[in-house]
Amino acid sequence: MPKTQLTRVLGVAALLGVGACSKESFDILNTNAPTVDQLTGRAALGRAAIGVASGLLIDVAGEVPFFAIFGREGWDLLGNDPRLTSEALKGPLDPGGVGGVSWSGKYQAMRTLNTYLTAIDAATDLTAAEKAASTGYAQTLKAQMFHRAIIRDGKLGIPIRVEVGL
Repeated sequence: MPKTQLTRVLGVAALLGVGACSKESFDILNTNAPTVDQLTGRAALGRAAIGVASGLLIDVAGEVPFFAIFGREGWDLLGNDPRLTSEALKGPLDPGGVGGVSWSGKYQAMRTLNTYLTAIDAATDLTAAEKAASTGYAQTLKAQMFHRAIIRDGKLGIPIRVEVGL
């Protein structure tokens, strides 16, 4: 490649590189942690409620084999991660493994439910009965997740202040 062509290619690459470094390119919407401003209407609140409930069901699928191993009535025969069985039977649990992070989905959902509860009060297109039903639904799901966290951690206790550190 001749020197002038190489200079042109490097110049264009430098311009594209500088143009790609603008601040706006890093402002990405986090759809996994909605804000009160994003949960503004009936449709957005409905999607958030369904999303949290589906997360609750997905979380159960991961807990069933884990509790079966803890109770000694099940065994992981997949063999793709032998830590699942060995840690559950003789410990200690790896903080980044299956046993150490089984609480994270519950607390992410509880944080979303706290946002959801705040957004219900700010919603203008819901009737009083719909607000009461939505509040009851969210509080029921939140209580169920706290209950499952208590079952999981037993005598160790659980953190109840979900927003700490945010």
